[in-house]
This record gives sequence, structure tokens and C-alpha cells, in this order.
Amino acid sequence: MIRHLLKLIWNRKGANFLIMLEVFASFLVVFALAATALHLADQWSRPLGFDWRDVWTIHVERNDTKPWSQADNDLYKRLIDSARSHPEVVEAAAATTVPYGGSVSQYDWDVDGRRVEAEVSVVTPEMLKVLRIDLVAGRWFEPGDGSLGWTPVIVDREFAKQLTGDGDPLQGRIGRKEGKGMRVVGVVENFRRGGELMDDGPYMLMPAILDNADTSNTPTGLESILIRVAPGTTAAFEEPLMKSLQAVAHGWSFQIVHMETARRDRIRSRLIPLGSVGLIAAFLLLMVVLGLTGVMWQNVTRRTREFGLRRAVGAHRTRIHSQIVGEVAVTAGLGILAGTLVAAQTPLIGAFSFVPFSEVLSALAAAAALMLVLAAVCGLYPGWSATKIHPAEALHYE
Repeated sequence: MIRHLLKLIWNRKGANFLIMLEVFASFLVVFALAATALHLADQWSRPLGFDWRDVWTIHVERNDTKPWSQADNDLYKRLIDSARSHPEVVEAAAATTVPYGGSVSQYDWDVDGRRVEAEVSVVTPEMLKVLRIDLVAGRWFEPGDGSLGWTPVIVDREFAKQLTGDGDPLQGRIGRKEGKGMRVVGVVENFRRGGELMDDGPYMLMPAILDNADTSNTPTGLESILIRVAPGTTAAFEEPLMKSLQAVAHGWSFQIVHMETARRDRIRSRLIPLGSVGLIAAFLLLMVVLGLTGVMWQNVTRRTREFGLRRAVGAHRTRIHSQIVGEVAVTAGLGILAGTLVAAQTPLIGAFSFVPFSEVLSALAAAAALMLVLAAVCGLYPGWSATKIHPAEALHYE
């Protein structure tokens, strides 16, 4: 049967080639969308490493070009205390970068001859309670950390894996072998600062020691204050909070952003481009459906004599119908086969390197299944039309 269908397709290779080309292009677009969607779905299902609910971000602008100083440390302490003094505030902390924020601080180190790169955020110890970070091993920052001869740091699981593999990352050294250096004192769950649709990335937390004259722990300055508010706190609290902050730092500027809003904007910014590509893919699939249906309907019209004679010699309607559907499916299958051969090379050439190979295989299967289903649907009406041809029509067909 397949051999016979291939022969029929070859006899009309001119028209069928264009259809196969459309199927090929559509398959690649559907594959790319499926691979991206599966990857985003997998990202969404993984833990964030923090709790964004009831958290507000206060972006702080010093309006000063002078280097960060102990005076800034002292003023930041007063700002945090001022925010914490409100009954609506459960806890307050400061950080250089915040979840769903635009600022990124990236560093890299040489660890046993390997280059380890990670995003870094300097935070005050209260951040554990503000973001409800999940500490899985070791300890959190403590008050006496500023007097140590080295800098204690906390890393997430991904960083720990790159640092020591399956070994114990606690007390592992990062940076200089002698002198100040850094040592890992705690491990937290993978900290996905960019949100639900971002990959797990190596992440490091460093302590901001505001009561120490050594300001090296705040290399970029504390840019934000994070507060956890009591559940049910409304935007009406923003005005008294802003007034209390401005009373402490007269020349500084403040902007309050609800983390829920920042999260929604970040997710929307990731999904809008995907939706645009999906819309283009939908129009492309519509063209393929119309093309397949039109070509097969035209073939049925031109082959009236063939189908009439088959009916006259006793061919059942279901056999004719299945032949038309089979022709459409085989035509689409050839385009899908070519697309699969091309798409299967993407892991080898580095395309979709962010997508695991298992998800690539799932995307290939999903795209192939969708295209075959559409092809079968396209053959239903032309096949039904072929079954309606009366045997007598073949006798006077010119």
C-alpha cells in the first residue's frame, strides 16, 4: 500500500513537492515552539528558592557619585530600621540585586583550574526571613561574620555542584588560597533570581556587614531594600512608608515596586515573544492545511474517472477514502522526515543548547504527531468527495 501511495505521489511530484516544502518548514517551526514550551514548562515546575509573595522592593538611589562609605552603611541601617518600625512590615533587609530585578552582578573564579561563573548578590542577614530562603546545608550569616579573617559566603545547589561535584562544598575555598578569600558556610536551594522561566544558574550570596568600616563587602552599593509585609497589606501603606524613608535620607530617591508586579512583568516579557512566534506558526499551519486540502481536492476532481472505475469494479467507499487520507499522510510524512533529520542535528550544532536532549526528543515527537494529525484532517474532505463519485460518471468523463 505504501509503495503504491509513493508511486502516486511521485507521479504528481511537482505539486506534492511544494506541499512537502511547506510541511517541512512548518515542522521546524512547530518543533522550535514545542522545544521551547516544554523547556519553559519544566522550568516552571522547579522550585524558585525564595518566596515572592507579600514582598515589596524599595529601589534606592543615592544621587551621589562618591564611593560607598561607612556613612552610607550607617544611613542604610537607619533606613532598614525605619522600614521595620512599621507594624505592617514583618522584616526588612538590603541587597545589591533583587529577584525579578534588572540589575545583574556576575563574577567568575578559578577553582582547581576550572572557571566557575556565578551571579552574586550582597545581602544583609535578614534576607533569610524576608525571602524565606530554603537553607539546605550549613548555616546562614551570623553577627560575628564581620570579624572573621575571611569572607563567609552561601551558594546554591548549582554553584555547589560546580564547585565540588558530589563532594561536600562546606568550608570550600573560593578565590585566593591565602589571606581574605572566601569560604562556603551554607548551601541553599537553587536560587532562580530571574523567576520561574529562567534556568538554574550558579548563585552566591555574600554578607553586607553594615556595622563594619570595611566597605569591601558592598562592591556595587546596596541598591534595594526588601520588606516582607503582613498578608493583606494594601498599596495605601506606600505613602507612610515613603515618608518615613525620606525623613531618614533627605537627598535620596526611593521607588516602591511590589514583587508580585515585577514577577508578572518578567513573565510577560518572556512569553510575549513566544506568543508572537506561535501566532506566526499558526498562520503557517493554516497555509499548510489549506494547501494540502486544496491539492488533494484538485486531485480528486482530476481523477474522477479513476475513482468511478474503482467503484464500478466493486471498491468500497472506505478503501477509496483511506487511499486519499493515506496519500495526504505520506506526502506530509516525507516533509516531516526531512524536518526530523534537520531538527535532530540541533544538539550537535549547538542550537537549543539550553534544552535537554530528552526535551528535544519530546518536541520532535510532539511536532511530528501534530503535523500528521493535521495531514489526516486535511484528507478527510477530499476523501469524502471521492467516495461520492458515481460509477456512471466515469463512463462519460472526458
